[in-house]
Amino acid sequence: MNFIDYTLELVNELPPDRIALVVGAGFKVIDNSNVKQNDPEMDLNEWIEAYRNNRFFQRFDKIILSRVLEHFPQRSVDWYLYNIYTILQDTGQLICVVPDMKACSDELAKEFKKKTPDMFKVNRLTYELLSEGDHVWDRHSTWTCENSVKKYLEMEGLFEVINIERIRIDSDIVPEELEITAIRR
Repeated sequence: MNFIDYTLELVNELPPDRIALVVGAGFKVIDNSNVKQNDPEMDLNEWIEAYRNNRFFQRFDKIILSRVLEHFPQRSVDWYLYNIYTILQDTGQLICVVPDMKACSDELAKEFKKKTPDMFKVNRLTYELLSEGDHVWDRHSTWTCENSVKKYLEMEGLFEVINIERIRIDSDIVPEELEITAIRR
């Protein structure tokens, strides 16, 4: 399964009278009036602010962050989560898919044990684990494990994590993803 098919499964679970927001994974909404997508050219916080101030504003029943949460700068993750909270229904679901960084580091260690490591894989896993930007606070690997994602989602009392599941989405590089389901408090 790829990210598009995975996202379609999540969207298809939504009753026709409910609306969802999909952020990430190159998903394109086609002729589906109950699914919206943010403008990928805008910062998510800016998009949310513009959406909230739109006369057609409606809160979402489900927000899907597909390989997005780990890219929020650590210094402002709480601001991103607060803004997401403001556009989610009172009992709405937030579904986050992030790379399991422990699985990534284990995969990188396995690669280094080989006589001839696959350097593309080594470079890609190193990027997943360590690189996000020039500034150390922009790096994201420190918090995409089960305990840290749960901590960040629950730290301000905005969300309650109700399920964390290990999943495999078609990737030659990232061995496992975490699917975190939280509800708005």
